[in-house]
Amino acid sequence: MRNSIIKVALKAAVCMLIILVIYILGSKSYQFGRTIFSKDGFKEAPGEEIEVVVVQGDTVADIADELYEKKVIGDKNVFRIQAFLYEAKLKPGVYNVSNAASGEEIIELLSSGETSEEQAK
Repeated sequence: MRNSIIKVALKAAVCMLIILVIYILGSKSYQFGRTIFSKDGFKEAPGEEIEVVVVQGDTVADIADELYEKKVIGDKNVFRIQAFLYEAKLKPGVYNVSNAASGEEIIELLSSGETSEEQAK
């Protein structure tokens, strides 16, 4: 009888642990997905314009590093996934990027080739 009580308690503990793990993973996945498709920028509007240089041969990871270091984005991996999902074709140039812009807006700008000189016109 004592063994059966221990077995039942152990099974209940394992089930509760599994449910907890599923809950935590689900919450983290939802948060990550929400961040990827968020229209919010790193800072609140109006934000500030920051000069970003994209050099010929830069990878998305290189650009994400620069954006992160200059505090234009809050998460390099989120930007990399966004660039993949939006099939970004980032073009070389010097850009004025707002740190209040969403990842999608930043990708649109860097893919447009509209450099800071053209933005000023």
